[in-house]
Amino acid sequence: MIKIIFSLICTFFAFIVFSCASDQGLRDVREVAKGTGEPVIPRKANKIQINAFKNGADYRILNEKLLIKVKHLIGLDSRLALAGENEDPELLLDCTINQFSIQPVEFNSMRVPVKKRMRITMKVTMKDLKARRIIFSDPNVYAQYSFSEYNPPIESEDAALDRLLSDLASRIYSKIETGWFTDRMTPMEKGK
Repeated sequence: MIKIIFSLICTFFAFIVFSCASDQGLRDVREVAKGTGEPVIPRKANKIQINAFKNGADYRILNEKLLIKVKHLIGLDSRLALAGENEDPELLLDCTINQFSIQPVEFNSMRVPVKKRMRITMKVTMKDLKARRIIFSDPNVYAQYSFSEYNPPIESEDAALDRLLSDLASRIYSKIETGWFTDRMTPMEKGK
């Protein structure tokens, strides 16, 4: 009888200890969730300043066209306003083109390139100016596009560049909005 009472007391004591420990664990999880539950764009942020895009490669036209496309996408969403010159923004977007390349990927029988791949890689950084912290900094936001000036569907290099910049702008916007741009990746890029 004493053994049964002793085992019941030990079981009850163990239950109390584990309950307290698991309750403390729940509180810790809630506190961690409070700290990391913030969306990519802080809730209190209303305005974003977009610096002129820097360019490691010397293609000024890329910067201007891409900046216009990114501003257009942010304006369409209406979650954030684009900050004017005399306004005090909460966020700062800073982008640098690291690489721009056009490579032949397919050749005809005379070794003339008939299909090319255009690729742009950027570093994208978003800062919270009020909290004085970097929200994210990704050195590998990229887009690529294959086109042909000889085989159907025929597309000029300028038209291909415009498509590439539109895709890259949507990836930058996805990165700002969600922290990821994988929703804009093609099945080939995902490995499917």
